[in-house]
Order: sequence, then structure tokens, then C-alpha cells
Amino acid sequence: MNYLKTAQIGDIVFFSAANYTIANKALDAVRQEMGRILKLINPKELCPAWVVDFPMFEKTEEGRWTFTHNPFSMPAIYDLEKHMHGQGEVIGTIIAQQYDLILNGFEIGGGSVRAHKAEILEATYKNMGYSKEEMIKMNIKGVFQIWMKNGDYHEINLKECHAWTREGCNLCPDFAAEHADISTGGIGKYNDWTLTVVRTELGRQIIMRMLEEGVIEGRPGDSDPDAIELMHKLAAKSRSRWPDWANSSARVGLPQYQG
Repeated sequence: MNYLKTAQIGDIVFFSAANYTIANKALDAVRQEMGRILKLINPKELCPAWVVDFPMFEKTEEGRWTFTHNPFSMPAIYDLEKHMHGQGEVIGTIIAQQYDLILNGFEIGGGSVRAHKAEILEATYKNMGYSKEEMIKMNIKGVFQIWMKNGDYHEINLKECHAWTREGCNLCPDFAAEHADISTGGIGKYNDWTLTVVRTELGRQIIMRMLEEGVIEGRPGDSDPDAIELMHKLAAKSRSRWPDWANSSARVGLPQYQG
């Protein structure tokens, strides 16, 4: 409201009566449209920006805490103590080590530092109301799934997190991560398995070592042909997002597949 103190006769003040996320999106649309109308945007100028300080958690409509982007991100180092021992509303102030790289309003990159210590990931579940002692396993397959030792099953609908979806995820033309040594995804009919595509010799060495050391279990991908077919369909759909103005030489073609 401090900005209102500088308003003069004839000025227009825009505001939104909504929650924080919706208000930001609505007013951003107004800001960009006004920039185009008033010719304040130079289309020949490249303006990169880093977006940081993403919140780690947000509250659902039911009043419990859930993750904003994914539950596997590392909290900011300065918020680690709050993440490990915080309670109540303090949890909502925890910042995640997530970032986006923006160019002229479009996301061109992004990611996060993963929680690489078990106790940090356990604290994430604790902050969402779950404990390691009570959990058997978890998975992400359209929803965030958690199985409990007492037989209970919980899931968090990923739609609850759509307000925090990175814009680039809606524009990404590479569903199957075709530049990666190893690609994984929660598709297919088996809840206990994740479809994994090994693309390079380095990827094969990593997977074989994990299998030999018993870190993971494996089975042939051909045992779930529907999952492979779905991957190709979704990858083909994402290819249609490739913008006409983008450099076509960077496009990665779909692998040949006979369905």
C-alpha cells in the first residue's frame, strides 16, 4: 500500500483481490500487456534473469503442508535448521534451492539441488506429516504416492502444485530427456517400477553397477510395452511445442519405434 502514497491525479492503480499466487499471475499479465501497448518492451533486446528463492512448502486447501515443486529439493543452507526442526508456520518460510533461468519472459533452463542426505529427505516428509518409521515406500506416478506400514495409502494430487509449475515445463519440447545419459519417468502400469531409458555407454555402466551392488532391481522394459508406447506418444506431443522461431538444428528427433 506504500505505493499508493506516490499516486497522482490521473494515475491508474491496478490491484487484485485474490490469493498470492493468482494475484501475481493476474497482475503479471496486466504488466506485460501494458508494456506491449505502451511500447516499453524492446523485442530486439535480450534480458536474461535468474529466479531464485522458491518456497519449499505451501499449504493445501485442507491446511496441511505440501511441496511446491518436488519433495526432493535441498532446502537453502541458511534454512536447514528450520527444515530439520521447524514447526507450524515456520515451515512455510523455508526456501528451497531451486532456480529458473528466464530470457525475455520465457524459461530456458531451471533445476534444483537435490537433497542428498537421507535425514534431510526424512525431514521433508516429517514437515508434510509423514515419518520414515511409518512409511514403506513412495513414488510419483501422476500423483505423489506414499504407502504406510499400517496398510494406509496416501496420495497428493500433483494438480495441487500446478500453481507453482515452472512455465518452461508447459513449453518443454523434450519430454523424454533425450540429451540425458539415463532418463526415468513414472509411467506404465506397474506402481512399483519406474520406466528407465539408458541412452549412452556411461549410462549403461552406471545402471549395471547399481544392479550389481543391489542398489536397484531391474526388469526388461519390454515387459510393459504400453509404457514404452506411451512414452513415445508423450514425447511426440512435446515435440509439437518446438517454436517456429527457434533454431531447428537443436531439435532432437524421436527414436524409431514400431508400435
